[in-house]
Amino acid sequence: MKSNRVRIARVLRLAIVASCMAITSAYAVPIPTFSGGKLSGFTGILVGTSLFDVSIKDGTCAAVFGPGTAGAPAPTQAGGPCDDDAFAFHSATDAGAASSALYAAIKAAGFNGLPDSILDPSTAAVHNAMIVWTPFGDDPVLGILTSDLRICAAGGCTGAQFDGEVIPPRFHLTSTANANSVWGVWTTAVPEPASLSLLALGVAALGFSRRKHGR
Repeated sequence: MKSNRVRIARVLRLAIVASCMAITSAYAVPIPTFSGGKLSGFTGILVGTSLFDVSIKDGTCAAVFGPGTAGAPAPTQAGGPCDDDAFAFHSATDAGAASSALYAAIKAAGFNGLPDSILDPSTAAVHNAMIVWTPFGDDPVLGILTSDLRICAAGGCTGAQFDGEVIPPRFHLTSTANANSVWGVWTTAVPEPASLSLLALGVAALGFSRRKHGR
């Protein structure tokens, strides 16, 4: 009888492990999203130990992330102050890690070296390079703090610049992305319903196992 309980426990543990693996594998490779035939972001990018979705958008910081609330610092950004509470990251380290993870996703999807294949407001221009800004804070005088990812065409970088460079935190005195700069808008990823169902099955199996052993 004891051997049967041991076998059942092993099967239930395997079910739980399989459930967790199913959720992890669902985001093993970030999935690119497109708009107008251009890369507009990814779902399921691992930054540190958390999963995020990211979309690439152009416009003022206030238009993309929302205006600042009452009592916010005096506006220094075109279009009004930016709501930094809407930023997914609030440190240079985390924002830099996000920029690096974004480049890894871009490279894995085959878009590195192809800045014009990434969503950009200036469709008529041919870009040698473009920059994705990941914001993490603001300063009432200097502007929005960002970690910047540079995407260069083959031979498009100049001087010490290079494709995939994560530029140290910078301030931007204007929040309107220019012809070759866009915002990275990061949000926490939500597991797919099927993966959640598998996890629920595993948890239920664990509860069943405990009840069996408690008898």
